[in-house]
Amino acid sequence: MLTMRPHRAALAAALAGLVLLTGCQSDPEPRFADPTASPPPVSGQPTSAPPTPSITETSTETAQEFLRRFQSEAFEMQRTGDTSVYRRMTSTCSACKQFADSVDDVYRSGGSAEVGEGSVTAIRPLGRRNGFLIFDYDLDTAPGRILDAGGKVVQRFDGGPSSFQVSVRKVKGTWVVTDLTELT
Repeated sequence: MLTMRPHRAALAAALAGLVLLTGCQSDPEPRFADPTASPPPVSGQPTSAPPTPSITETSTETAQEFLRRFQSEAFEMQRTGDTSVYRRMTSTCSACKQFADSVDDVYRSGGSAEVGEGSVTAIRPLGRRNGFLIFDYDLDTAPGRILDAGGKVVQRFDGGPSSFQVSVRKVKGTWVVTDLTELT
C-alpha cells in the first residue's frame, strides 16, 4: 500500500522536524510582510500581479510569500509527480526529502495523486534563531486520494485544517525550507 498523505504530507513535507541547523549570523535582516498593508497602485502601471519569481533568482520575496509559494508547489508536485522544483525549495529539509521521495515512489510505480489546492489561512512569525526564521502556519485542504497504476484508489484523505511549524533561511538570495513539522 502506498503511504503518501497528499494534503497534510504536503505541509508536513513543508514543515517537518524542527531541527535548527547552525546558521550564518551575517545574513541580512529578513523583511516581514505587513499583513494589513497593501501598496497603493501607481498610475500608468498595470494592476496585475508580477510573475512568481524563479526558485533560483534573487528577489525581494518575503518569507511569508515564499511559504505560500512553497505550499502551492507542494500541491503541484503531488498532482504532477515532478519533484524537482520542490526539492530545490527544500534542499536541506529531511522531512521534505522524505515527502518528495514518497511522491516519486507513487509515480514511479505508475500511480498518481488527485489533490486539489489548499489554502494557507494564517502565518505566524515565531522568531529568529541562528539565522533561521521560524513560523507556524495553518493550512486548509480539500479531500484527496492516491491511485495505483490501474486507477484503483489505494488511499483517501479527508482534507481539512492542519498546522505546521517551519524554519526557513535565505541561501544565495532565495528562501529555502530547512525544517518542517506537522503540529496537528
